[in-house]
Amino acid sequence: MPAHETLRELLRRVGGHVAATSLNRSGEPPVRTEAEARTFAVDYVFPGEAGGLASSVVDLRTGEVLREGAIPKEALLAYLR
Repeated sequence: MPAHETLRELLRRVGGHVAATSLNRSGEPPVRTEAEARTFAVDYVFPGEAGGLASSVVDLRTGEVLREGAIPKEALLAYLR
């Protein structure tokens, strides 16, 4: 859940859920600043710094943690067993 109030309002208006891809290209480090985000061809960048870790990505078909993010792998695996 984002801490940015404008993003939170957007989520409320669309029913609380959104699916989106990461801005960074596959294999590259995550985009963490507004300046980095503006180097991509995007329509809008919410102002401010992202900070924190990238999100965790789990293949629910196999239970494999594809990218460890803010939630440690061990914590994710406990829910997948």
